[in-house]
Amino acid sequence: DSFNSTLGSYNSTSQSKAQGDVFTNGTLKTSNYAYINGNATAGKFVVSDHSGIRGNRKTLTQPEAFLQVKIPDLLPDLGAINLSSSQTQHLAVGSYLVSNLTLSKSSTLYVDNCTGPVTIYATGSITITDSAKVVTCSTNPEEFAVYVSGTGQVSVGGTNGGFYGVLYAPTSTINLSSSGDIFGAVVAGSLKLSSYSKLHYDAALRDPRVSSLVSSPVKTTTMMAASASTISDAVSVSTISDAAGASMSSPAAPVNADAMYEVPEL
Repeated sequence: DSFNSTLGSYNSTSQSKAQGDVFTNGTLKTSNYAYINGNATAGKFVVSDHSGIRGNRKTLTQPEAFLQVKIPDLLPDLGAINLSSSQTQHLAVGSYLVSNLTLSKSSTLYVDNCTGPVTIYATGSITITDSAKVVTCSTNPEEFAVYVSGTGQVSVGGTNGGFYGVLYAPTSTINLSSSGDIFGAVVAGSLKLSSYSKLHYDAALRDPRVSSLVSSPVKTTTMMAASASTISDAVSVSTISDAAGASMSSPAAPVNADAMYEVPEL
């Protein structure tokens, strides 16, 4: 589904939640009460088991190219962030380089983005499990972005997993599960949603300021996948895009469109 953060919170009664579009160069699979609340574009569709696409379907005739992540020079290098138990860490306004990001148990990563954007460039894997969480000061998706430059796996799950922002990992496998909700937009090499995870596309990303920087189709899509996408297990999707394919099973969250352009050096 979708919402627009400039109109209020996701739960606001004024929100229209039917702009959760999905794009994949490969096969889009839905099953087991997984639904896409928007339009879908894919190389091939496999829709079964009481699942569906509530908008229009378009079969892709030519694959889209996804820009790779370019890491700016001279970023503060935080190494590996590994938080467990009740550990916490704060990230102030700025851009940071990390190898791996791992949050587990009841740990918390605080993103202090109320006075400016916070950007993480990851060269390895990202894992959020258990009751660990990412807490952003601002819910504006343009103020928090995570870029993954390699092929490290991204797993967002647990009871509090997810965040407000953009997740751009064009060569990685992204798995959203349990309560791994994302409010914003996502780009992945391949994407799988399961166990009631959710993707909520923030339509504020279609603002002309963002659209001028973002290549089609990201600026209008919640989720994009380079190869394949799978959605299942009562999943609900706003916008998904990947280069391969998409697979969903349980409620899904939106993909951040802000990441579909070559990352500028900051």
